[in-house]
Amino acid sequence: MICVACNDKSKQSLPVESKIYEVVGSTEERINTISSLLTKQASLPSSILDAQFVQEQLGDSNFGPSDFRSFYFLAISPADIPKWKQRLVPLTEPVSYLEPQAAKAWWVKQTEFSGLKFFEPAPLAGNPNGWIGINQQTGQIYIFTFTM
Repeated sequence: MICVACNDKSKQSLPVESKIYEVVGSTEERINTISSLLTKQASLPSSILDAQFVQEQLGDSNFGPSDFRSFYFLAISPADIPKWKQRLVPLTEPVSYLEPQAAKAWWVKQTEFSGLKFFEPAPLAGNPNGWIGINQQTGQIYIFTFTM
């Protein structure tokens, strides 16, 4: 039996580091970049007024695959909410509040979370894991997805 590095103590308890990927730039640049991420599935139901995105990579793929957590924020006109909801499927299972590791001013606050209407993320984000939360009064859309 050959076991490479099985007894190497320096490799057994490495801390799991996360890498952060964030879309930055002007509002127009962020909207264009994030729209391109979301339109892989279908065209967007309406224009976006502002957009933010951060993705966390958990693990380094050296000792198994990495997992990813993605957080999107979209601001749209409240009048366009019905167009977006028409393309989405309501979530039937409960959701939990999650936030990026580094606080983001644009992410939904925990105190506002229960006021969102929740939908499955796959039709918009292409990933079945997570949720879409919509604030119908403000036109704010929050999307959380993850891999496992």
